[in-house]
Formats: sequence, structure tokens, C-alpha cells
Amino acid sequence: MCGWLDEEPRQIQQAQARLEQATGKPASRQTAHRIVKKKAYRWKRCRRRVNGPRDEAAFRAAHVRLSQLQHGHSQGIIDLFYFDQSGFTLTPCIPYAWQGRGKPLTLPSAASPRVNVLGFTSPTHQSHFQTVIGRVTSATVIAALDAFAAQTARAGKLRLVVLDNAPIHTSQAFQDRMVDWLRQGVGFHWLPPYSPELNLIEILWRKIKYEWLPQSLPQLQSPEIRTPKHPRTFWVKIPDNF
Repeated sequence: MCGWLDEEPRQIQQAQARLEQATGKPASRQTAHRIVKKKAYRWKRCRRRVNGPRDEAAFRAAHVRLSQLQHGHSQGIIDLFYFDQSGFTLTPCIPYAWQGRGKPLTLPSAASPRVNVLGFTSPTHQSHFQTVIGRVTSATVIAALDAFAAQTARAGKLRLVVLDNAPIHTSQAFQDRMVDWLRQGVGFHWLPPYSPELNLIEILWRKIKYEWLPQSLPQLQSPEIRTPKHPRTFWVKIPDNF
């Protein structure tokens, strides 16, 4: 039955009908659920996937390399930072949650401007954020890196920034500035394509979108004037060492 369900993963009724046809016996919906649950199948939200095949050998090699870099960070040899950008609004992401029957869990929601956040975070949670209204471009990323280089300057110590291969991270304008950043002690380590799991800051984005921001919505919204505060307000409350 699980093979039939793999063909149509959102249509257990079809697998149930094929089970009845194959056995010649009636099968209830509860029976179908019991069978697939015994095979460790669960009804849960699907995940988005990347748009192309990942080079698994490159992924494993990058994982080993990052482990070595994190060890260098823990030993004080380098300062390691993970960089990426993400967008936020006061319309919350809707997570799964345990809820009582007839007692649906609701989250406050409101229309609001979108704020894009460019962030750097280290394995020891030292972080630097820059908020932007509007589209993130190579110029935006360059400005964020200029500010990061100035704010984190430490004589004689390399700050290595881990980032993905997004076009705004590999543009000619970006590459033209790399020598300047290296002179300031900032180097780069690019992740292989389709490897978001290797970027530590993705965990932070997920934590903010699904936990911290929904919990903060009542404070970020203004019921008196029916106008939510700007989501940028939320970032003021996140310390550099969270």
C-alpha cells in the first residue's frame, strides 16, 4: 500500500481503493491510516527543494571543510561568520502545532512593509545585522560587507565569511571589492550550489520566522490605531550576542 501512496502522496483514498481491489475486502480510512503509520509514514507539511541536482561529493567535502573552519574558530585562529539575507513581514509563517479539538490556535497577523535583513552570525552567536527596505542587490551586499569589515576589524586576525553562490554574491561588482576586503582582514568561503543546510544562519532565520517573530507580534502591533509597527522594530531588540 505504501508503494501506491508514494505514487500519489496526497491521496490516501486512492491507495485505499487499490487495497480493496487487490484484496477483495473492504478497507476503511482508519485501516489505511493504521497500515501506513506502521510503516512510519506521517501526514506532515511537505518541504521545498532546490531547483537542481546537488553534487553530493562536493556537499560532503564542504561539510568536512566547514568542520575544520569551525575548529579554527573555536581555537581563536580565525573568526568565522555565516552570511545571508532574508525577508520579514508581520504576516507570520504558519507552523504546525498541537491543538485541542475545536480549539484552533491562531496567530495575530497584519499587513506590513517587508524588511530585508542582511546578517552575519558566528558559531558562537556573535551577530551583525543590516536592514533594508526594497530589493537586495549586489550594491546592498557590498554596503553590508563594508560595514561589517569596519565594525569587526581585529588586527592580525582573519574574518572568514561563509556564503552561498547567489548572483549578488558573485557579481563583477562584488569581485572587484574582494581585494579591498582582504586588505581589511575579511576573506570568503563559498558553499557549493544547493547546500542551504551548510549555512548556519539559515537556522537563525527559521528560528526568527517561526518562533521569535510570532511571539513578538502582540508587542509589534498597535491596536489603538490599527496600524502595526514596522517589522524593523523587531531587529532593534536582538542583541549582537543572542
